[in-house]
Amino acid sequence: MMPTRNQGDIKQLFRWSIIDGLFRTGKSYTAQELCDLVNEEIKNKEILNNEGGLASVTKRTINDDLKNMQQIFGSKIEIEELGSWQYRYYNKKTSIFSFTVSEDQERSFYLLLGFAKEKLDKFEYERIKSFIDEICANSNHTSTIDQYSNAYLVTSSTSSQERKWIDKLYESIIHRKALKVYYKKYGKNAEEKNLSVYGIKEYNGRWYMVAYDHLSLKTKVFKLDNIKSIENSDHIYFQSEDFDLVDYFEYSIGIFHFIGISPIHVKLEITNNATIERVEQNPIHHTQEVISKKDEILVISFDVYNTPELIQKIFELGADAKILEPKELIDEYKEHLEDIMERY
Repeated sequence: MMPTRNQGDIKQLFRWSIIDGLFRTGKSYTAQELCDLVNEEIKNKEILNNEGGLASVTKRTINDDLKNMQQIFGSKIEIEELGSWQYRYYNKKTSIFSFTVSEDQERSFYLLLGFAKEKLDKFEYERIKSFIDEICANSNHTSTIDQYSNAYLVTSSTSSQERKWIDKLYESIIHRKALKVYYKKYGKNAEEKNLSVYGIKEYNGRWYMVAYDHLSLKTKVFKLDNIKSIENSDHIYFQSEDFDLVDYFEYSIGIFHFIGISPIHVKLEITNNATIERVEQNPIHHTQEVISKKDEILVISFDVYNTPELIQKIFELGADAKILEPKELIDEYKEHLEDIMERY
């Protein structure tokens, strides 16, 4: 009884999978060595022919397999013939079972990962990231993982008001396209801005974008609420190779960012067990460290920019928080409290 075409195809695919796995090690093999290794695997897996015996192959079959693999999968692999009739993959990272991920697809994967980052625990994030890394492992793109997985920064609930702009900004990051944005601050006339968008950040239910301004030649933060319209720009997208959205906001509590200004070292004293637990579970800043904790008194420190958002964070803790240092922040906080008292 002759084997059916399906049976033949399955056995052929089985042989090809073995040869593909051997070539992906980067080593070279003669046709006879491949034949012996394939037959060994056939024996281990007990692959049988129609007569009930082992479906062993000959050197001639392996030579035919090599020709057919190159002919059918030539767009994915290149089988290189060396001296002494040795064969191998020209690039060991290729495979007949791999698929090519475009640079746009790769950016999309990592952008979506970044968007979900705040909603995943560390284990889930690393597991998904590892899976995406494996999918993109064969790409020859120069883009870095962190550059795209950090393009979204979400710190609280998602605002739906700016969603129509978020999708356009997201596309511009993926395709590296500069945008012409009509931007209007409160009480001012609308301005035309040509921007290369680097990332999107959400804070307290409001969305912002970090973008390179082609007029001022500076990287700035823009509020999505102030955008009136978005079009494609004639400018070429400008990418700062050393820019990273996380680093950009390294010492920010919210959205304020200062270039060329050093952060201040803040030390707070927290009382009231409920407030202590709140601050421990929800740190004021990621640099927060516990200096001491005893007798219902917690002393913490962190490094941040001195911004209105810092004052607001401390104010939210009420009488349970006392600034120990620096003096400049103590004086500024006193003025803030005095301004409030004057209203009453």
